[in-house]
Parts: sequence; structure tokens; C-alpha cells
Amino acid sequence: MKNFIFSFLALLLLPAYMSGQAIKGKIVDSSGMGIPGAIISAANSKASADADFDGNFTINAKEGETLKVSMLGFEAVSVTATTAPMTITLREAGDTVLKDVVVIGYGTRKKIDNTSAITSIKAEEITKTKVLNASQAIQGKAAGVQVISSDLPGSTPSVVIRGLGTALGGRSPLYIVDGMPTENINNINTNDITSYEILKDASSLAIYGTRAANGVIIITTKKGKGDKVSVEIESFAGFRTPLKKVKMADSNQYAAYTNAALGTNTFAANQPINTNWLDEITRTGSYTQNNISISGASENIKYFFSVGNYEEQAILNGLNYGRTTFRNNNEFKISKKVTLTQNLSFTSANSAPKPLSAFTNAYKQSPLVPVRFSDGQYGVPRVNAAGVANQIGSAFNNVGNPVAQLDFYNEQQRSITLQGGLKLDYEIIKGLKFTSQFNGEYYSWKQYNYEDKQGIWMAANPNTTAADYVDSHKADPVNLLTRGREQYFNWNLSNYFTYNKVFGGIHDLELTAGME
Repeated sequence: MKNFIFSFLALLLLPAYMSGQAIKGKIVDSSGMGIPGAIISAANSKASADADFDGNFTINAKEGETLKVSMLGFEAVSVTATTAPMTITLREAGDTVLKDVVVIGYGTRKKIDNTSAITSIKAEEITKTKVLNASQAIQGKAAGVQVISSDLPGSTPSVVIRGLGTALGGRSPLYIVDGMPTENINNINTNDITSYEILKDASSLAIYGTRAANGVIIITTKKGKGDKVSVEIESFAGFRTPLKKVKMADSNQYAAYTNAALGTNTFAANQPINTNWLDEITRTGSYTQNNISISGASENIKYFFSVGNYEEQAILNGLNYGRTTFRNNNEFKISKKVTLTQNLSFTSANSAPKPLSAFTNAYKQSPLVPVRFSDGQYGVPRVNAAGVANQIGSAFNNVGNPVAQLDFYNEQQRSITLQGGLKLDYEIIKGLKFTSQFNGEYYSWKQYNYEDKQGIWMAANPNTTAADYVDSHKADPVNLLTRGREQYFNWNLSNYFTYNKVFGGIHDLELTAGME
């Protein structure tokens, strides 16, 4: 009977022993305050527990087993279970501070204290969508903000905030990038952005004056963080094809319909050529993006470096775009009261535009016309006595050859954007800070266009020679090279004092005075 009782107790106690023992501890933050709701899990024992209101927890696990502790807003940690009471400290996640505040004119404000119409978008939301232009990243993520974008490589999306617009100032908002007012943000790599703050109402815009009549978008770029060097590499690629193609008549159908409309037999019933002009001027578009960044921090220095490259071939033959970006943000803590922040960005963009009117000509041009005749000359809309397209005959439309249009269009555009700034923060006394910030922006754009006037005329008029062109265009040049150029330099200097004091633990007073 005794053996039976011992065996029965062993069966009851064995599972409890095998599942481990009660491991107790407390989860706290960096200030020693308990973190309620933290999740503690033991993978081997397949057990989990939640911290109570004071951060205390109890979990059934084995001594020496790895416990994983996680909590929203804190970095997850893994620790070894011990039989002695454990104290586990969680560090705030790197972006937690930004989640608690919003950037406003000349400073920041706690989100809970904000009463104006400001929409904040953070890095994790920005990087979900792979886009070329930083404006496209906010599309559909901010109420009252309309982003109208184009698939044309290198184009600038139109951003409208709450339908605002002024007679002379247009509809574009004012962009503030790390304190620097700028007209567009085409030069920014979206991977370098930490947050967007979209200021919509009059109270939040007032500090920027009339230039903010259409709203303000404040962009903050990344800075170094953590206590070790962090290297991030990202690469992605994609393809583009027309969403829907218009079904066009083939050459025999075109001939039949046209003959019926004209009441003649101008075109032969069986055509030797059937050109799909849309296929002739398009291709499968492709794009690639490669980014690498290095960041880190020490007690007195925070640093961030990034390089990005974007290359795209559009669906229209010959339409290409490329952009290379470089960014360096540093923060130097010179003393307990003095901090110097430096940022620098460089962007180089190259594009080879093509006329989009080629799509219109592709839909208008007849499928009877070949891309090139057998002798190599570009096809033209002329029909001979046999009812087929030929260099000799009468013209039956005035639409150009779309392929020739793209081949003869030779244009190159290049731009360089250089932005940089220095910001000095000096804490005069506790709560009173002086800030001096200087930012500069240099932009240079060059365009070259070569026009082979003689070649274009001869392509539209087969069986002609260069001498024929000279005789009929004595006042016109044989070819033409045009060059365009745009260049500007903007700078901005602001000096202001900020005083902040909390009374009674609940009343927050902030005063700002300065000049720009």
C-alpha cells in the first residue's frame, strides 16, 4: 500500500519538476520604475507570464534557461533564469522619444500637449512603401493631404494640404528639412527620413508667416544612436508594365474600315505589314534601389552616413533616370551646455527625357505603315497604287513615325543639389537655451538638346537628299544644339531663445523669441 502511495505522489510531482520551478523577478525601466504588462516567455519550458502593475512576475522555468522579455516601446532582451529574485531592466526603443513628441516651428512639443492640427508620420510607416520621391511616402497616410504623383521618372508629385491654395503662391506647401526651408524634396532618400510633421492649421503655421499659406511639411532626417556601430544595407528591384493596353485594329481591319468609310478601294485587302506601334515604342520598365547606412554614437558624438542609388528605365523606350544621394549627420557634445549639430547632403541626378506625345502618335498611326522600309528608311503614311504603304505614293494621314520621333529626340538633363547646415545649442541656465542655426542650399541644373533638323525632315520625306533640304530650308540650320541652365543659392540664418519650465509637475510653460 505504501509503495502504491509513493508511486502515486511521484506521478503527481514529476510533471511539476520536469516543467521547472517558479522563477520570480521584476521588470523595470532605466529609472527603476516597474513596467506593467511586460511579457516574459521561456521557449524550452513553453511557458509565459505577464508582469503585474508593479512589474513583478512569476514564471515556471528551469534554472539556466533563457527568458525573453519584451514590451511595446522597449527593446526586447534575453536573460538567463536564476533561482534568486531577478531584476531585469528594459531600455527604451530608439524611436520612442520621437513617438512622444512632434516637431513644430523652432522646436518640439509633447504629443499629448499638442492642440493644433499636426499629423506625424514616423520612419516605420515611411519605409513600408518603396517610392522614389519623399512626397510619395505620405500618400494615403495623412488625413487632408492629397498627393498627386506621376510614374514619369524623376517627376515631382503635387502635394495639396486641405485644398489650400493662393493666387500667387500656387498650391505647394513649404518644406522644412532639418530646419532648412526648401521648395522641393526630390533630393532626399526616403530611407534617410525619421519623421514627417504636417502642419495644417493657422496656429501651427503662424510662425512661418505668409510663405506657409499652403501648409508646412517638416522633415527630420536620421541621426546616430545606440552604443555600437550599426550598418544597414537595403536593396530592392521592380518591374513596370502598362496596366492596360488599348486594343487596336490590325492592318487588314484598318484597311477594310477605311475603305468602307471612304467608299473606295484605296487599301489592299491583304496587307503585308501589321505594325503594333505601342509595342514598338515600349518595353518592360525596371528600377533598382540600393542603400547603405552607417550610424552609431558615443558619449560625445553621434554620427550617421548614408549612400543611396536609384536607377530606372521607364516603359517608354530611351526614357531613363538615375539618382545618387549622400548624407552625413553628426552631433557633437562639446560640453555639458554646448551641442553642435552638423548635416550635409549631396544629390546628383541624370535623366534622358523622351516626348510623351509618342504615345499619342502610336495610337494614331496606321498599322499599315512599317517601322522602317526595306531600304532602312523610316516608314511614312503613304500608299501606292497597289494599296500598300510605300515611299512613293499619296499621304493618307499627317501623323509622324513614333519610333523615329523617339530616335531623333536627343536630350540630357543633369542636376546637383547640395544642402548643409550647422546648429549650435547653448544652455545658458536650466530651462533657458539659445539656438543659432545656419543652413545653405545650392542647386544647379543643366540641359542639352540636340536636334537633327535635316535628318528629321528627310525621315518624313523619303527619296530626298541633303541637298534637297538645303535648297528648301535655306534659312534653317542643318542641326541645332540648345543648352539650358538654372542655378540658385539660398541661405537661412535663425537665432532664438527658448525658455521652458514645468510648474507643479503639470503646468508646462514654453516661450520662444528670436529672429530669422
